[in-house]
Amino acid sequence: MVAACLNKLLSDYVVDRDFRDMVKDGYRLPLQEVINGAFASKPNYRYGGSLAKGTANSNSCDVDLLCYLDSYCGISVEDIYKKVSSALAQSSYIYACKNSAICVTGEAGEGTWDISVDVVPGKYTSNDSNKDVYLWCNKDKKHLKSNPEKQIGKVQESSMKDVIRLIKLFRSFHNFKFKSFFLEIFAIDVVEPTVTETDNVYDKLVKFCSHYDEIGVTKIYDPANAHNDIMGIHSEAEFNLIRQKIK
Repeated sequence: MVAACLNKLLSDYVVDRDFRDMVKDGYRLPLQEVINGAFASKPNYRYGGSLAKGTANSNSCDVDLLCYLDSYCGISVEDIYKKVSSALAQSSYIYACKNSAICVTGEAGEGTWDISVDVVPGKYTSNDSNKDVYLWCNKDKKHLKSNPEKQIGKVQESSMKDVIRLIKLFRSFHNFKFKSFFLEIFAIDVVEPTVTETDNVYDKLVKFCSHYDEIGVTKIYDPANAHNDIMGIHSEAEFNLIRQKIK
């Protein structure tokens, strides 16, 4: 009974083809056209984040648009970041520079969008098939090596996507901060090893919640780069609140 209710909740907030078409036509393609004008060669684009991983909910789905230039482009990753932000500004987009992303939230004269788009500029480290990229860290003023393909693939292949979506819904309904990246890796690295093939969505959710006291305590690592400190993604006060909510 409970499992059926949980599956109904997931169905109610599923991201369907109509939603994806709306995102593509209303947000992605116009942004790509603006960004293309900043470079001699067209960047490579793809979705990142929850849309790519299969963990998106329609009530809180912001868009990650990965925007990578080839390794031989001859432009530093810092200048790529600056060129993208400058192109957005010249086209009257409303945006804010985050650490490795540029968050676009609307257009001047049209107000704020219902969906925000995190444009993530960068460049491939080489022409090899490993898909490693350099991203610009605006906060620390240095570049960071990462591999979004590994991050996306880890979640896509997991059996915990339904639980991750449920925790995201709970987070949204109760209005507290729980970074999706940390949530995903915690669910996969800490909880998934305890899940069996016969567990339904309710069983898996109970197992996730039973590990509440390990959130922010048990160390987890970025699957794309073990040197990236995931544990610093939240403050201890934030982790305390997350543990209380999940408990």
